Amino acid sequence: MWQATLFDEHFSARIVNVASVPQLSLFRYPGGKTWFVPYIRQWLSPAIRQRYNLTPVHPDHFIELFLGGGSISLTVASENLAGHITMVELDTDVASVWQTVLHVDDAEWLAREILRYNLTLENVEVLLNEIPATVRNRAFQTIVKTE
Repeated sequence: MWQATLFDEHFSARIVNVASVPQLSLFRYPGGKTWFVPYIRQWLSPAIRQRYNLTPVHPDHFIELFLGGGSISLTVASENLAGHITMVELDTDVASVWQTVLHVDDAEWLAREILRYNLTLENVEVLLNEIPATVRNRAFQTIVKTE
């Protein structure tokens, strides 16, 4: 099995303009991992690996720890670079958003809530002082809090 070092002779180390990387995430994190997307592609993309005469890889399972905005997992999933993806996030607020948006019924509910929400200072204060009863309620509260 071949394993790339972070920057090896096949893949040039270069500064990545994150504005040039498709933004798949709901979140924007300062210090996020979007810069890392081109490197994941280089390591896992069959076409790129073929160009460098490297053995193709297609991991059965890809795990992203410290998920945050999830830009790496979302790229791996959207480009079918692994068979299964596990997204790991310790922050319950952020995790609740991902749990909600990755389930169709809950994502539709969240979208409806966002569209019909009357964004006023008073409504935000009331919402943020509530203890969320469900994961999707926590997700909605987190979305309002981050905006």
